[in-house]
Amino acid sequence: MAIQCEWCGRQYDVTLFQFEHAIRCDCGALISAGQPQRSLTLKARVNKELEASRTRPTHRIDSTSFGLIVIDGKKYDRDVIILPDSVDSTWWRREGHSLYPEDLGKALASRPEVLVVGCGQMGVLKVPSDTIEWVRRQGIDIICESTSKACDTYNRLVAEGRDAVACIHLTC
Repeated sequence: MAIQCEWCGRQYDVTLFQFEHAIRCDCGALISAGQPQRSLTLKARVNKELEASRTRPTHRIDSTSFGLIVIDGKKYDRDVIILPDSVDSTWWRREGHSLYPEDLGKALASRPEVLVVGCGQMGVLKVPSDTIEWVRRQGIDIICESTSKACDTYNRLVAEGRDAVACIHLTC
């Protein structure tokens, strides 16, 4: 039998609560077998409030293959920028296989915490060190990987609650 944290849903084996012991969940909630307690640590309470106040929508990349990406069940066959509230499938760069600061205006307009760049299935899209440094000077982390890895990274970051935007090159 399991006892579930009413804050985050994590389940704990009932034997942890022998002799009327209470435990602190990873989310900060105090859990006891006798009665659920809504006693969060200050840090957990602040994190919960921040999470609840976050209104930025997110997307999920379902799959990708050469020349194709599926985002929230919709197929795209052109390079995309995945923004918090939309997917832009008209993204094009000054040079097809290089990425420069002027190519990132729309992606960085929402001031994400992290920019994930999918450099193509075989990693042909080049991101010069000047571009990487320019993005970092904007106060934004940048991760450049092959497209399949970048899609996994984007999904993981969003699942962790991070504010991420992705620029994904679909072909080579």
